[in-house]
Amino acid sequence: MLTGLAFALFGNLTLTQVGPDTSQALLALSGVPRGIGMGLAFPALLGAAYRTLSPAAIPRATTTVNILRRVGGALGTAVFAVILQHGLDAGRGPDAFATTFWWVLGATAVTALPALALARIPAPTPVVRQPAAA
Repeated sequence: MLTGLAFALFGNLTLTQVGPDTSQALLALSGVPRGIGMGLAFPALLGAAYRTLSPAAIPRATTTVNILRRVGGALGTAVFAVILQHGLDAGRGPDAFATTFWWVLGATAVTALPALALARIPAPTPVVRQPAAA
């Protein structure tokens, strides 16, 4: 999970350097480490979220995680869109994008704190069930 966050941080860091002369190639390539980062972090995060649950609780947890992920994504997008629009309204042009991605970078970095906490939680001991005697 932490490796994924590092990739995402790197991708976000490149976007903080956006300016009037930024090439389209840099913008496109910055998505590669971000995508790799999310691909590495999300499965580990979901596994950590589900590993202490009983099999009967997993369907409800899956629904809850999906709802929270969608609401969180929508809220995050709205907050960053407001930051970007504020910068554009102030006439800062491309600098508004760089400023917005500094906020995105900070939000991504903050997620490392709970990720570190999750990494320290020991895995539960598996329960071995004995077959019923006939």
